[in-house]
Amino acid sequence: MNNQFREILEEVPYHSFHQYEAYLKTILESSIRYKDFMRPVEAAEAPPSYALECESPSLYAPGSKINWGHAPRGNVNMRDSYIHVSAHQIRNYPLMFPEKSPLRGLGFNDNDPIEIIWDDGTVMKGLLEGTQTIQGRRYPNKISSYPSKRILGDYLRMRMSLPLGCYVTPEMFSRYGRDTITMSLHDDLYFFDFSSKT
Repeated sequence: MNNQFREILEEVPYHSFHQYEAYLKTILESSIRYKDFMRPVEAAEAPPSYALECESPSLYAPGSKINWGHAPRGNVNMRDSYIHVSAHQIRNYPLMFPEKSPLRGLGFNDNDPIEIIWDDGTVMKGLLEGTQTIQGRRYPNKISSYPSKRILGDYLRMRMSLPLGCYVTPEMFSRYGRDTITMSLHDDLYFFDFSSKT
């Protein structure tokens, strides 16, 4: 379902039914039921752990985050970037960063694709990827763009009026007016705000 064809109608021949049934079973076993993921609570009654908005950690790091492609080693492109997901965020915003499902044969391995809508109207596919273990459970440790990690790096630099793939310094963030992203979740859509605060 992670493409522009959100629905598929197919006439199933009798002799192929068992193949379709096995495929459907794989999808259902790899899914998280909406009611398990999004426990309904009234906003006024919601404890802090069920808040659906938070601020990312700083995007700056010498060889990671926005400068991931400038790491001294690794199989990355200079334009690649990611948004760090901290253990603090996992503990305080569990609905925004759910536990990773086990690998069950789907194309994304165990990384969950998400839809991101930015404050300027840009729509981007992303992945909750990487792994960090908290209390024996596996959670994502980063958000990257999909299908290429360059999409996020190019987008952030474009917002800051910087050349593609350039090394981003704290001074550049200071001139732009912020080095974090306000992230919120509404009806399975992630809304990211990277508007300048200056």
